[in-house]
Amino acid sequence: MKNIVRFLMILATMNAFSAFAADYKVEVDHRLQDLLNIPSNTAKVNGNEACVNRYSKLYKDGVLNVAVGFGYWDNSPGEFVFDQFIANGLRLALLAPCSPGMNVCGFRRQGDLFTKTVIGPQGKPNRFSVSITYGSLSHDNVKNTTVNRTKQYAHCEAATAKFFSEISHGSEVVMYIGHARNGGGPDFCPPVRDSHNHTNYPWYEKNRPGFKRLLSAMDTSRMAGRPNQVVGLYSCWSRRHFHKEMASKNPSTGFVLTDIDISSINAINSLVTTLDAMIAQKCGTGFSEGLKLSPNVSIFGMFPRN
Repeated sequence: MKNIVRFLMILATMNAFSAFAADYKVEVDHRLQDLLNIPSNTAKVNGNEACVNRYSKLYKDGVLNVAVGFGYWDNSPGEFVFDQFIANGLRLALLAPCSPGMNVCGFRRQGDLFTKTVIGPQGKPNRFSVSITYGSLSHDNVKNTTVNRTKQYAHCEAATAKFFSEISHGSEVVMYIGHARNGGGPDFCPPVRDSHNHTNYPWYEKNRPGFKRLLSAMDTSRMAGRPNQVVGLYSCWSRRHFHKEMASKNPSTGFVLTDIDISSINAINSLVTTLDAMIAQKCGTGFSEGLKLSPNVSIFGMFPRN
């Protein structure tokens, strides 16, 4: 009897997981439909010099690598963790068959690496590669930080190492969805908490562990002659927290950043909008108009005038 009850509980959890992930997929589908109505010049058709230059750099070696990291998105002081649901919504979108005008679709999967062939700005086939990393062991923060604590930290530390390694090895595009930790930076592990069991924001503000590691990885990539071309941080107030220092050290990089407490739905929609723009090689106006479908998400330094 106990085994039957346990099986039913597992089945219910799996069904809930699938339904929640499907909800994100539905939102992504709506966003992709919205993008079909936004006209845009591209690097392949009527693109200006800045647009052509940006995509020529992105596609220069025949492979455009995108590192996507889903940080540990807990709803502190609550105990639910979202990142696996959001990540699975993106997986479902990438694997869906393409219909006319769609770009974020038709990928092939090998583990959490998704690839498809894209015709670059010079008319040659290129491999567009999306690597997905996520931080949580399960959606239950209590279990993650108590009975499964050892496994959780092994998982999120491995995720941290993988994501920043992809950046330091020259991924052309870097995308992070998750908490900004009030300037602490990308974070794949459960939050450091204070004596009241709330996220310890003063600790993150002082130490900035994720942001320091991001800057270090970008430095490594740049010094190796492979600067990260586009960095999207879909976390709360990412422009305020991170833009000035990143841009000063990486003047050739374009950024997609927020001026808002961004929701998980707007975060995944903005990320998908960015992917769509880069696959289609959209220029400034179309790129920006697509991002405006989410409040206060903008591009900076993507298509410089000089």
